[in-house]
Amino acid sequence: MKTRSQRKFLDQLPPELTRAVLSCVRPADALPLARCSKHWRDACLSDWSLWRLWYVADFGPCGISPKHVWRGRYRRAWALRIEPGKRACGLALGEDFSAYSPRATLRTGGEAPYDEFPRRGRLTIRSAGDEDLEYYLREPDDVPYVGEPDPDECHVGVELSEGDEGPVDCVAAYSNHGSLFDAARPWLNRAGIRPGATLRQLVAAFRLTLDDVECWGGNFHGPLCELDGVDGLLFVVENTDGLQVVTESWLDRAIVSFDVHSSSEDSASASHSDSDSASHSVSASHDSE
Repeated sequence: MKTRSQRKFLDQLPPELTRAVLSCVRPADALPLARCSKHWRDACLSDWSLWRLWYVADFGPCGISPKHVWRGRYRRAWALRIEPGKRACGLALGEDFSAYSPRATLRTGGEAPYDEFPRRGRLTIRSAGDEDLEYYLREPDDVPYVGEPDPDECHVGVELSEGDEGPVDCVAAYSNHGSLFDAARPWLNRAGIRPGATLRQLVAAFRLTLDDVECWGGNFHGPLCELDGVDGLLFVVENTDGLQVVTESWLDRAIVSFDVHSSSEDSASASHSDSDSASHSVSASHDSE
């Protein structure tokens, strides 16, 4: 419990010193810390230069932008990050799919039965500012992914643990709304690797080589691969020749999608708890403005 004198001391720190201290931690840690002092809270909510520092540290350079956009830009990038074994484009593994308000759209052929989600439709990512994404609900028994739409027709493919209901079990990110994020690999985050990046860019961002790429067959869009030492992540490489043998010619192929899945049954629930607490902290900064 902070005493009044301690809070007064925090409020009297020069703005540049406050900014220097807060820039050394991430928003998920800084926002709870800012509750100790109104001065620090104001810095977190309104200091655009601080949010720019946080953005560059976590997601890399983003060009010249107006001052007022940095906090919203960080919030969106954080919410839509593609984090192996945890979440992708705002959907957390282990989260109940109904939490994202899935609903039919004009593209959906007919309404689904009352006890099922629409096979295709839109869902809402609240932590990204109520952003709507087109989704496709995949069935685990699809062989392989029969009927899956083209990547340019949807943002995410979703598998549920109980077929037509239950928690999210796997997310395939097709659009470039989110970029790869790994708390243990800050250099990867700043590389801005998204669907559409080449295999060469992907292995370089992970500081790996082509020898670390392993093909596990293929799906409707191309070879399905993984990287040695990267748990909870598969990716589809653009299919140009129908072969599933990794060669140098693959390096300049585009990544069609990143498939995020849980590394084990226990990690799904644990990762949902950890990443949601961080997302809610970042989101809370906007709600309290």
